[in-house]
Amino acid sequence: MNQTFAPARFLNLLKRYIVENRKQLTFLYGVMWGVMILVILILTRSNNIHTLVTAESDSITIGLREIGERIAVYTFFLLGFGSIVSSYMFSNFTSKRGRISALMVPASMTEKYLVRFTVYIIGFLVMFVIGVILSEFAYICYTKHPDAFRLSFFCNSQHIFNDSVMLSILSYQAIFALGSAIWPRRSFFKTFTVIFVLMVFGMFNTSIVAIFFNGRISYWVNCTIIILACYVLAWIRFRKIQVIQRFM
Repeated sequence: MNQTFAPARFLNLLKRYIVENRKQLTFLYGVMWGVMILVILILTRSNNIHTLVTAESDSITIGLREIGERIAVYTFFLLGFGSIVSSYMFSNFTSKRGRISALMVPASMTEKYLVRFTVYIIGFLVMFVIGVILSEFAYICYTKHPDAFRLSFFCNSQHIFNDSVMLSILSYQAIFALGSAIWPRRSFFKTFTVIFVLMVFGMFNTSIVAIFFNGRISYWVNCTIIILACYVLAWIRFRKIQVIQRFM
């Protein structure tokens, strides 16, 4: 099989992968959207915003609080669902039959790898943005207040897509994607356990952590290194996990 990258073949493989895995993808992103909308509506109901907004000054104060709470919820979901979805990146390699099926697909390894990267990493970010839009429209429709749109996520400068948050999210996505390549079965729980152990280790060795993440530039550099290293290692593992490699 020709191992060069062909854009047309990549697009065809991407369409085929989405069609073959539509049930899994629909479940993952459907659950994500449903949970996001439900939590935002519960949060809105608990705050009772449609009766609290009574004056302009109150509107500003309550609006800032409401937006801050929703941003915290969105950030938590961005981290949580991003980690869960990326841990499915190599989920079809849990058995020898799945590896053989992937191997027999008429495409290069680069195309197969990039298809999974597109669906579970880039695709997740797109689906998450759609989820935020759906949640905010649900918030606006639920409040039925004239100021609801002005107090929504759309009309404020506060947002979750800043550089520090996104670097953290991308780092965790890369780590869980690598975990999926190493442990295709129950990947999320195994990778989460490793991260938890490392975090506990970091709590007792703060000086080591400070060396790597001391300052804005250092944080950017080290997160970038982590992201690149994880995807390179995932690529290496992806090549080795192909069944034919074991007989060569």
